[in-house]
Amino acid sequence: MIHTCHIQNDFYQGSIVGEPNQEGSIESFYINLDETPDSIKEFRIQRKVGFKEKEYQVISGEDNEERQQANTFKQISSRVYEATLDNATYQFQVPIEDITSSINHTEVDWTSITKFSEGFVLGDKNGLIYVYDIHWQLQKVMEEAHVDEITSLQCFPSGTVLLSASDDMQIKLWSLLDGSNPRTFVGHTSAVTDTVLVGRGRNFVSSGIDGCIKLWECGSGKNIHTMTRKENPYDGVNSITLLDRDNNRKVSEEVVPARTLEFETEGKQILAAHKSGVITLHDLYSKREEGQLPNEFMSSCNVVVSNSHKNDYAIFAGYEDGTVAEWDVRSPKHSLSHIKLAGALNPINTMCWSSTNTSNNLYISAGIDASIKIPLGPGNTLQQTTCNQNVPQFLVSDDHRVSQYFTMRSMEAVQDDISLADERVIAVGNRGFISIY
Repeated sequence: MIHTCHIQNDFYQGSIVGEPNQEGSIESFYINLDETPDSIKEFRIQRKVGFKEKEYQVISGEDNEERQQANTFKQISSRVYEATLDNATYQFQVPIEDITSSINHTEVDWTSITKFSEGFVLGDKNGLIYVYDIHWQLQKVMEEAHVDEITSLQCFPSGTVLLSASDDMQIKLWSLLDGSNPRTFVGHTSAVTDTVLVGRGRNFVSSGIDGCIKLWECGSGKNIHTMTRKENPYDGVNSITLLDRDNNRKVSEEVVPARTLEFETEGKQILAAHKSGVITLHDLYSKREEGQLPNEFMSSCNVVVSNSHKNDYAIFAGYEDGTVAEWDVRSPKHSLSHIKLAGALNPINTMCWSSTNTSNNLYISAGIDASIKIPLGPGNTLQQTTCNQNVPQFLVSDDHRVSQYFTMRSMEAVQDDISLADERVIAVGNRGFISIY
C-alpha cells in the first residue's frame, strides 16, 4: 500500500533554497499525507540556512513528542529529497526543467506528447495539435486537427510524419513539414483510445471503446483486420501495447489471411487492456486471440505497458481501483506482484516503463494529482517496492494531473554508446503542465 504524498511545489526554489540576506533565518514548507480519501495530515518543515550544511527539521504533524523527533527531512541527491514521517519513508524528485511557465499555456489541458526530428508535438483536450521546436518555441498549431480530445500521438521513424487519434473516432496522418493531412482512417464506432506503430510504420494498430483492435495499412488507408475479445466483442479497450519478443515464432500460412498490405507483423503480439479488467493477447500475424489475463482485481484495466529492452515476458497493468500489477504473459492465471495506492480516488491514469543500463523505473499517474516514480527491483519486479526496500519517489508537479509520460535520451548522451545515456522523462498534463525529470 502506498499513501499519496504532496509537497509544496516550490519548496526547492526561491528563498527556501537560495541563501537569504540574513544568516540563520528560517523558511518553512508543507508535506501533506493522504491517509484516507477523507483524511489528510499536514507536516511543516523548516529549513535553517546560513550554515555550511543545509539543515531541515519537521516542526509539526505529530502530537507525540517521541514520534515527532523521529520525523526527518533531508536532501539525498541533487534532485531527490527524503522524508521520514510517522515511521514511513517518502522521496520527492524535483524536475530537471519545468517548461510550464516558459510557454505559458495554462489554459490548455495536454493529453498526449511525442517527439519528432525537429522538436515535440503535443495534443490537447479540445482536439488541437501543437508543434514546438527543440527549445520549446511554438512553430504551428493545427487548430482543426480533431473535434474532440487527442488520445494518442505517434511519430514515424522518418521524423516528419505524425499519426494522431481522437475521441472523435478518427485517426489521421499528418505531414509535420507543411501540416497537411494526406490520410484519414475511419472505422471505429466509438472513441479511439490508443495506437501503436508496427515496425517501420507501414502498418499500425488502433484500439477503441467499441471493443475493436484494428490493423491498418498507411498507404491505402485500409483496415486490414479487426480483432475483438472472444467472450465479449464489445468489451471496450482502454490501452494497447506491442510485444515484439520472438521473431522465430512461425504460423502456418493456411490460417493466415492474404497479407499483400501487411508488413513486419510476424513475431508480434498485441496486448489489450479492457473495460472489464481482462487483458487479451492477440497474435498480429495470425490474427488469433492467444490468451487472456483475468480480472484479478475486479476493476477496469486502464493501461498496459511493456518494455522490449528488458524481461521478455513481463508487463505492467494499471487499474481503476488504484492497483498496479506485474504479469508474466506465460503464466496468465495470477499476477506476479502488485501494489495499490491508498484510498478510493486514485485510479491509474497512465504509466510508462523507462529502462537504461543503469536504471529501471515505472512512472505512474493516478487520481487527480499523484505522479510517482517506482524503482523496480531485480527482474523488473514490484515485490521489492511492496517490501519497502525500494522507496517510491513522488514527482514534484504542483498537483497537476499527468496524462502522459514520454521517455527520451538526454542531450548529454554518449555518442559512441547511446545505450549508456540517461533516459529522461517528460510529463504533460492539465493546466499547461510540462516538466522534464
